[in-house]
Amino acid sequence: MLRVCVLTCWMVAVAAVAAGCAGEPGQDVDTSTTAQALATDCNSEGPCPTNSPVIATLPFYNLYVIPNQQDNDQHFRITGFFINGVPHTLRVIFGRISGAGPTGLVEHEDLWRRHAEIRILNTDTLKTYALQITDVDLVDMWANSRRPQPPHKIEAYWMKWSELDSNGVPLHEYTDLCKEAELPEKSIDLNYGSSSVKPHLTFVFEGELIDAKARTIDNNIDLNWFNLGCAGHALAKMYLMGHVRAAAPLGYVTTLDERRAILKMFSADYCNSGYAFTLPGVPLQWEDHRGWFKYTGLVGDIEARWTPLGVTCLTLPRVMANWKNEYFDKWPNGIIPEIQARCPGLISVNNRCQNPPTGFFGVHLVTGSL
Repeated sequence: MLRVCVLTCWMVAVAAVAAGCAGEPGQDVDTSTTAQALATDCNSEGPCPTNSPVIATLPFYNLYVIPNQQDNDQHFRITGFFINGVPHTLRVIFGRISGAGPTGLVEHEDLWRRHAEIRILNTDTLKTYALQITDVDLVDMWANSRRPQPPHKIEAYWMKWSELDSNGVPLHEYTDLCKEAELPEKSIDLNYGSSSVKPHLTFVFEGELIDAKARTIDNNIDLNWFNLGCAGHALAKMYLMGHVRAAAPLGYVTTLDERRAILKMFSADYCNSGYAFTLPGVPLQWEDHRGWFKYTGLVGDIEARWTPLGVTCLTLPRVMANWKNEYFDKWPNGIIPEIQARCPGLISVNNRCQNPPTGFFGVHLVTGSL
């Protein structure tokens, strides 16, 4: 009954758009129907893609590995890496953290056993923070996880931070780096098929220069920058799906455009504007043209087909297919006016995706709803 209602409402909404109620393509749209101003979403909520690691109320998602060289957008820079208090050279190679020092390479579980700690300076406030690795976990990749062979495993890290005084003494109890981004253990964003990810984990991968506001990836690769993604959110899921450079040694070789497309997909950035038409916990099914991942159930409706520039077609937005009353807090007038305001013309009968739900029609990714 719910699905019938959703589809009926969608058809009514499309008809209303076609009739001009929400603005004809090419015409100005009354943005008072939308929940937020059109140009400032990422700036008001911190960096995109959300939800990110947070230090001292500042969300961030990348760091420059060489000490005292470059700040990220939040003015954090690494000043050192210590193992048992001894300076080491921090390395992030193929998604794994290690430290090179006087006694050789420290990696894997030895990182937490030997008290690995990244020192970070905020160059605005001149406050120093310690980022400790408190445990290391091996996580099953989601790509190919439904095939008979065991899935590949990648490292993820339990990290905690504290501000330090001038003597390097913590000023408060250490806080989980991904506390602000934590999702419930049963969240669908932490589970794919039989593979699940624990809350609080942080995934790292180097190379991709992510444009936070536009939710896309730069043409260049810089191995000195590494990204941090909290469990259940876009960057972590990109790695779990093999769509980062760091996954290449495991056999997951992707093009830059395919990585851009999956970032758009996880963010529900239909318009290619950087705005996310989704929230954590909204159900979604997806497939890729290589067969690395498949729908985990019978898909009733296509959501969209995805390219590096957003969607080629849109049938049933995931939020609308799974609408809850609390979503009115973000979209008081529903999702359709928001989409129409931000990308006029996308909502139309002519832009609905053709069946079948498993057809790619030349794109890399297709999404659907159960």
